Amino acid sequence: MMRWRLRELLGEYQQATGERITYEEITTATQISPNTLSIMGTNKAKRADLDTVERLLSFLSGKLGRQLDTNDLLTWLPE
Repeated sequence: MMRWRLRELLGEYQQATGERITYEEITTATQISPNTLSIMGTNKAKRADLDTVERLLSFLSGKLGRQLDTNDLLTWLPE
């Protein structure tokens, strides 16, 4: 089982810059649907499309100014 850390990463950006990143901004930059982002942000996504994860990590890495990997976006939990 996995837990998404998208909201935590968006919060990290907001705390560092005082600015929010909206799902609309992410959608425009990555072509990931707002619905998909919402499902990830509320931890309801049960699986991860690797292309989506890669695009999201690339976008967030640029915003946060550091290289992120899958473990930064997803936490793996025992079932």
